[in-house]
Amino acid sequence: MLEMKKSFFAVALCMVCAISAFIGLNTKKEMDDLLLMNIEG
Repeated sequence: MLEMKKSFFAVALCMVCAISAFIGLNTKKEMDDLLLMNIEG
């Protein structure tokens, strides 16, 4: 029973990490207007 709980938590942790990485890589990072004004070009 304890081994089943350990494996469940390991799988759940891996799923949380994978989902958070997927969301983090797919969010579009837009630059703030103030930041764009400070860039000299």
